[in-house]
Formats: sequence, structure tokens, C-alpha cells
Amino acid sequence: MYNDVGEHVFNILHTLDIGALVIEEDLSISWKNKYFDKHYSTDQKSLNDLCRDFKSVEGERSFLHILEDVRSSKEHSIISVDCQLSKRGAAPCDVWIYPLQEERSLIVCQLQTPEKTAQCEALLQMARYDPVSELPNRMYFLEMLGEKLLSQQHSESLMSVMVIDFNELDTYDTVFSITSDELLLLALKERLNDVSKKHALFARVAPSKFAIVCETAVTPAEVQKVAQEILHLFFEPISVEGHLVYAELSIGISLYPTDANNAKNLLLKAEKTASAIQKTELNSYGFAHKLPEKNVDKILKISTDLPAAVENEEIFFVFQPQYCLDEGRFCGAELLARWEHPELGFISPEIFIPLAEQTGMIRTVTMKAFMEASKMFKALEGRGIKDFSLSVNISPNMLLYNGFMEDLEFFIESYEMADKALYLEVTENDFARNFSKMIDALNAIRDMGIKIEMDDYGTGYTSLQYLSKLPIDTLKIDRSFVQDIDSDQQQAVLFKAICDMASALGYDIVAEGVETEAENRVVQQYKNVRVQGYYYSKPLQVNELFELLEKAVVL
Repeated sequence: MYNDVGEHVFNILHTLDIGALVIEEDLSISWKNKYFDKHYSTDQKSLNDLCRDFKSVEGERSFLHILEDVRSSKEHSIISVDCQLSKRGAAPCDVWIYPLQEERSLIVCQLQTPEKTAQCEALLQMARYDPVSELPNRMYFLEMLGEKLLSQQHSESLMSVMVIDFNELDTYDTVFSITSDELLLLALKERLNDVSKKHALFARVAPSKFAIVCETAVTPAEVQKVAQEILHLFFEPISVEGHLVYAELSIGISLYPTDANNAKNLLLKAEKTASAIQKTELNSYGFAHKLPEKNVDKILKISTDLPAAVENEEIFFVFQPQYCLDEGRFCGAELLARWEHPELGFISPEIFIPLAEQTGMIRTVTMKAFMEASKMFKALEGRGIKDFSLSVNISPNMLLYNGFMEDLEFFIESYEMADKALYLEVTENDFARNFSKMIDALNAIRDMGIKIEMDDYGTGYTSLQYLSKLPIDTLKIDRSFVQDIDSDQQQAVLFKAICDMASALGYDIVAEGVETEAENRVVQQYKNVRVQGYYYSKPLQVNELFELLEKAVVL
């Protein structure tokens, strides 16, 4: 009932001296306020009854015709009728017909006085806007977009609908008070204002979704720049009553008339695109026409098959070796999950790990990684290989899961891992979920004797101020800062700056993605750096890793 205009509007309708009711798609009356029941004819059960008692000055059938127009156009209408009152007989009234979702309609009727007319208009204006953000709501957005599309019918200019879908805003409900939760929403809106004020329409179309209509961006390339500008707005955290929040988002874009020629379908296609992107890569954007339907079907199948894949050991782990420049040897490896689907073939972890997080399967995948690490440590000891570390990637969902610490303690105790060189890797963007709680979780893990690595450093939003506060042992420099450091002076300067900073903070360093001899020569200048990349080794199966270690080749 309340998804369309908000419960607050219906609550207000119960208190005002105006009649109000809701007509369903089948023309039945599903809701009336108290005033309507008391003062208007009480035997009305359908639109036919309403037409009988609402005699339009234009004829009895015009009320039905106008309602049909409202439903098709999604625009509200006002008519004058002679309305049958329960105690006064017929009297002149103004009737507002307002479209809701799923072909439903809100009818508001009031005796013709200037004061009451103004009251109804104010009420309907309230029904058009979201009460927290004060932005147009979904229905009003569709109404305004429909008007714009009507004006564009004979024009060849492009129009785009952009849906900004913020990921898992409801996870902050457990951290913030109701007031703080609203402040977060307002902070998101405020940042988007920097972009939205340049464009025609800006609305809140769902609890975690905003929509922007771009008219000034007349080519897909220009629309793409707008999307990139929006992503850039959220590189830095948002402060909400002392909490630092990194907003994760996906942006879906639909184009008129390429993707759809009506308001409803343009919005739905943009939403569908944002949702599909969210399942594979956060903080990104995509166009609806570049998202084939078969990709959505494939994602659904992957999500359905995931539990059986873990059970049947279709998901397995390979090891990406790390080379220690100081010691001239391989000194560790990172565990990487892989999935070979019997029908779909190889499935990228960039696809199935986010799906595992969303379905709750990430806990099972993580414990499987811990078991693999335990077996590998025993195998290393059996071959007399010492001082070799293993790194396991940890999802922020696991760190924020209440039972994770108990799971980890059980694993360490049951599998005799207390004295092993075990690292847990978290990505820089993981701290976006809940900075203070993540810090507490990492401190508790370090207290167990497990070390922490920050993966992909440089790709996220961590400022130097917050980096110094993080309980980490190792900084892994992302491949994007290693690539071309032999030929790009700016890249070399940035790499040196990160190394100097990490050393000053007392962190160990891993350079990721070293792939060429030229890149390796530059990295070798920093003897306190471990190296991970295809120049030294691709990810290996267990037997391949042992063959590499037994060769003991100093590169």
C-alpha cells in the first residue's frame, strides 16, 4: 500500500477533513480514509459506484475516461464534480486523481472552497516527494520523465536515465541511529547535488537508489563522463556523527530511444543494469544495451550452482608465489580461489566471490581456504621448507560477521595454526563498510598471532591520516603502480613514495603484478620488498609450487 507515496501521506490523509480512497487496477476500492466513510456515500465498492455518485459537469462517463488517461499518462488530473454526500445530498467538489504503482490510483475529493483546495494541492505536492531527501519520488520522477519524453518525440537528441544504486545501505542500520541513517542519506544526496544540478531531473526512486536524467550529455561518451564524475565524488569517505562511511555504488545507464521509448522501461532498464553490475564489480558503471539478457541468466545459474560447487570441490585453490628480494628465494604464496564449472567452464573469481558474499556462501568458501592453508603448512613442514608464509583473502562480510572470530579461534586451535606464518588479506576498499568495526576486528585477529595484509593499495580511498591508524603488517602495492615504472617517470616516483611511506610506518611491502624484466629491475632497487607477479611465477597448483621451491633457483 505505502510503496508509492509513503506511509506518512496515508497517515496524514486519515487526519484531514477531506475524502480519500485508493482504486485498484481491477477498479475495486481497496482503501478509504475515515472522513470519506463518514461524509460520502458509504456503499461504494468499485469505480462504477463512484461514477454513480460523482456526477461530472462534463457527463457521467468522463470521470472514468479521465481516470484511464491518468493511468496511461502517469500524470495527475483535477476535475470538478457534483458529489453525493451522505448527509447533504449533492454538492460541488474538486477531485484529484493521482497515479500510483501497479495501475492503482489515489482519489482525493474536497468541497469547493479556496482553503480546502489549497490544502489538497499541498497534500498532493507532499505525495510527490520523498520525506527524507525531499527529492521527487519514483512516481513523480516517472511523471516528469514522461513529460520530457513527450516533448522529445519529434527530436533526434539523446536522453539518458542514470540510476545510482548504493550497495547495502541497510547494513548501517545496526550501527547508526535512525537520525544518523537519515543523515547518511542526506550526505549521499548532497554529494550527488554537485552533478545533478547540471541536469534536468534528480530523484530518489528507491530506498538506496537515486536517478538522474541527463539532457545536456548528448553522446554516450559524454554520459560516460558523467558516470565517472559521480564515481569520483565518492572516492573520499562520508562522515556521519563520527563514523567514516565509504559508499559502494553501481551506476546503470539507459538511453532514449536506444534502450526504451517510455519512462517506465527506461528506469527499469537502468535499475536492472545497476543491479547486474553490483553483482560483479562495485564502484563501476555500465550501459543497458551492453548487458545482454543471457549474461543475467548466467549470473542466476552461477548463483544457484554455487553451493554444490563448494561441496563437489569444483572450487579449488592455486598458489601465487612471492619472491623475497632480500633473501633471494620464494618466501610465501597467496591462495587464490578458482572455479571450473562443468557446463560453463572457468568462472572468474571476480564474478563468483561477490555472489558468494551475497548468498552467504562466502563463509564456507573462506573456511575451505583455511583448510587448504592448513594442509599446505603440513606439506611444507614434511618437505623441510621453513619460513614460508601463506595469505588468505578475507571478505569484509566475514570480518563483520558476528561468529567469524569464534570460527577463526576454532580453526587455529583445532588445526594447530597458532605458530604458523598465516596472513589474512583485506583490500583497501574493505574499510568502506564500517571503519571502526573493521579496526576492532583486525586488532582481534592480530591478537591471535595472525598478520594482516592490505591488498590493492592505491586503488581505494584510504588517506594517509587513516592509513597510519590501520592495524596492518604488510602493504601490497597494486599492479597499477608497478606497470611501466621502467618507462614512466611519474609511475616510478609514485612507487618510490609508497615504498618510503610504508617503510616509515613500519609496514612490510609486496609489489604486485611484476611482469617484465624491466619492471623487476626497478623493483630490485628496494631490497625490503617482496615481489608477486608473472615475472617470477604464475599461480600454481600444489605440485607445481613444490617443483618451483625444490629448484631453489635464484632469479
